[in-house]
Amino acid sequence: MCRIARGTSSTEWSAYPATMTATDERTDLDLALAQARERYVSARPVGARMHDEAREVMPGGNTRTVLYHPPFPLRMASGSAQRVIDVD
Repeated sequence: MCRIARGTSSTEWSAYPATMTATDERTDLDLALAQARERYVSARPVGARMHDEAREVMPGGNTRTVLYHPPFPLRMASGSAQRVIDVD
């Protein structure tokens, strides 16, 4: 027996095993999020170092906590018109 879940469009359907629970889905989501954060950190060594330095002099390493997102915010090196360049 399978549960049928509607996909992103009316023609897309996916079947989930009847044994899959919300806890299983949450565990999968937690794992995917942890892997995404790991990729983010490893791809941005300069930003990570800058954030560590900023945390020594500012609570949380950021003056605008509303814009903060873990594990650390993007650090921009420059910008012009519609383009911005990050430090990494």
